[in-house]
Amino acid sequence: FLKVLELQALEAIKLLETDRSVEYMLSEKQLALFHWASKTPETEFNRNDAIEALGLPPRTTDATIKRLVELKKLQRLGLGKATRYRVIK
Repeated sequence: FLKVLELQALEAIKLLETDRSVEYMLSEKQLALFHWASKTPETEFNRNDAIEALGLPPRTTDATIKRLVELKKLQRLGLGKATRYRVIK
């Protein structure tokens, strides 16, 4: 039993360490925002840019951005209304 658990843990770590693993851990909306942010000509964007580009409700956008920051796929720059985000490559 412990050997199986160890193998699963090692596979999970390997999956998390690969860059493409982001697609397996994100919801459809989170993935859409990540792809949009990655392809945006500007290097930084704010919450309203994402809302306008994707047509998501503000709270959904906030939760999506928060998740991507937690996963270290986005970097938060600034505080309050001036907060901007940048994709971590």
